[in-house]
Amino acid sequence: MSCITEVARAAPLLALYEQARLSPDAVTDQELLEQIERTYWPTNAFCAVQQIFCIIAPACLLRPRLTRELLRAPIEAIIACGVEDSAAVIKVGTYLLADKEPYVSPDQHGIAWLQNVLPTLGVLADEVFADVLRECHE
Repeated sequence: MSCITEVARAAPLLALYEQARLSPDAVTDQELLEQIERTYWPTNAFCAVQQIFCIIAPACLLRPRLTRELLRAPIEAIIACGVEDSAAVIKVGTYLLADKEPYVSPDQHGIAWLQNVLPTLGVLADEVFADVLRECHE
């Protein structure tokens, strides 16, 4: 695979991100969330983790208030891989930056979030991971 910017399915979302960067009030949170959901594509759980981080990272950078909600998707995929340790969220997200042959790689905005913000979100990742894991076991 290649950079998320080269994935045809991601083009509408990337255009929406650019619109939100240029005029934040022109794009609602709901519009972003709906387009993010439409951008995911079927794949195995391991590749889904990388894909999802590449898709949500720019949104988390643009709208930090959505991070809690957006972290649910990669966490669900991490749990689907059989991982039940919340520390994996930060490890997997930052590993994506070092992976020489990722399934899909983030754009510059995704890199900025994965590099500078995600490593600071351990407490939030722990909380969301616990919520998702609890829901999986119910």
